[in-house]
Amino acid sequence: MTPLGVIRVPERRRVRVRLAKRKRIFEPDRKSLLAALLLPALALPTLPIWAQDNTSLPSWLGNVSGSVRTGYWSRSLSLNGAENIFTGAVWARDKLNLGAFGQVNVDGWAGGPTQVGKNTDGDPFLNDHVYGRLRQFEWQGALGDFDIQVGRQMFFWGRADGINPTDNLTPRDYLQLTPYESDQRFGDFAVSTTYHRGDYALQMIWQPEFQTSLIPLTPIAGVTYGYTGPHATFGQGALKLEHTGGSVDWSASYYSGYDVLPDVAPAGIGPGGLAIGVTNHREQVLGADFSSTIGEYVLRGEIGWAIRGGEGLDAFFQKRSQVALVIGGDRNFVGQLNINLQYWAQKVIGYQSPDSLPDPILRQIAVYESVLANQVDSFEHGVTLRAAYNWANDTWSAETSGIAIFTPGGYRLRSRINHSITDHFQAIAGFEYFNGPSRSIFGYLNKTSTAYCELRYVF
Repeated sequence: MTPLGVIRVPERRRVRVRLAKRKRIFEPDRKSLLAALLLPALALPTLPIWAQDNTSLPSWLGNVSGSVRTGYWSRSLSLNGAENIFTGAVWARDKLNLGAFGQVNVDGWAGGPTQVGKNTDGDPFLNDHVYGRLRQFEWQGALGDFDIQVGRQMFFWGRADGINPTDNLTPRDYLQLTPYESDQRFGDFAVSTTYHRGDYALQMIWQPEFQTSLIPLTPIAGVTYGYTGPHATFGQGALKLEHTGGSVDWSASYYSGYDVLPDVAPAGIGPGGLAIGVTNHREQVLGADFSSTIGEYVLRGEIGWAIRGGEGLDAFFQKRSQVALVIGGDRNFVGQLNINLQYWAQKVIGYQSPDSLPDPILRQIAVYESVLANQVDSFEHGVTLRAAYNWANDTWSAETSGIAIFTPGGYRLRSRINHSITDHFQAIAGFEYFNGPSRSIFGYLNKTSTAYCELRYVF
């Protein structure tokens, strides 16, 4: 793979590249479908025994919990044209108490392919056939006022609802078919130490491992993608000072490492056509957040200043520095109804329109990068709204949320309903819909709009 960088295409070899999804052929694979559904079926007979009597498990296994899941999705999240997808997997987590020697936490899943069918693209970065993932495997212990964690960890930073400018350490698999965004997270190896002093806590993180988030990339005729991961990852680290208690909870944070969301750039022309390189660039993020209760309202705010190093022509093919702000709050009504409303804004520092590039190929790839980075204008803003309601002794719950972008336009709408049929069986159904201008992140994701249903056995 050619090292990532801008390689100008000679005039005589220029071709017009359309950033549009090519037609894909989806062929159901019966063996893959059987694998996706058979694993949960085999596990179900043994799980009721575990759930009724946890003492039947060997003590060395610790406190095991999780779920067996099988579901249906109307469309893939990978922009590959796949439809009518069946999923099946076993999710499990464990807490193994070592007494005076601390505790081991494990979280992962295994099962059939998240997409049942043949991926005709053949590009490994677009391939979303995932058969399992170890999301967390860490040891944690305490030494005086210090809490220590070593191993594969997930970090959840930020107090705003859904949009978190300070949440920069943990990658996600945006191709994974799951009703809950939190299930798309997976951890990297890190060493984390938290020092507690009264209402304050200082967290120090060294994260020598790096994994990129997986994002949907548009298949383009005559274009190949190639991913190049960072090599010098030992210098990644973060600090967070947090205060809890009193009238206001707050934190201030700093992160220096690689952006978990990759960028795209032209990487040359070869026998297969135009090559687009995919990689992650370094960034530094200064952030802060707060939450406070005033009467029946909970106010929240979060701000992040991301400093990135792109200059000149290279700046069109990686995210630019930006300041992002989220502020709002939520309130409970009649006990079971919660409403959350937020305003968000983003200022891109040194923004320059990709339309200023004279080369048509470079210009269109730069537009592609600006959409993926959600930096299509110098200033973007909008609102988020979420309504959640529980009833029937919390055996039923429903949630609807939306994000609207005023500039350049577009919206995302999600709705989900969950029913606890018994203490162990749950049914979930919902949909996700994106819409907006072609030069917007929600317009780009329109082809991933999907409806789904899922049945879970919880143990």
